[in-house]
Amino acid sequence: MAVYREISFVDRTFDLTRRSNDLQLPHMHTNWGKQTFIYQASKDWNNLDNDIKNIKSLSFFKAKLKNL
Repeated sequence: MAVYREISFVDRTFDLTRRSNDLQLPHMHTNWGKQTFIYQASKDWNNLDNDIKNIKSLSFFKAKLKNL
């Protein structure tokens, strides 16, 4: 639960065009921390194209993910 609290959306005042939908990853001190689900899921989210991140429909989002 502590790791979940550390993850937040990147401050929107810095780069609104490219990073507004990215998650800020917590600093992990060990490789074990970098293997946790929440860290890896956030990292995968940040690697998605913005057009996929901005999809409003869950079914359309899932369909786009399957085509990656």
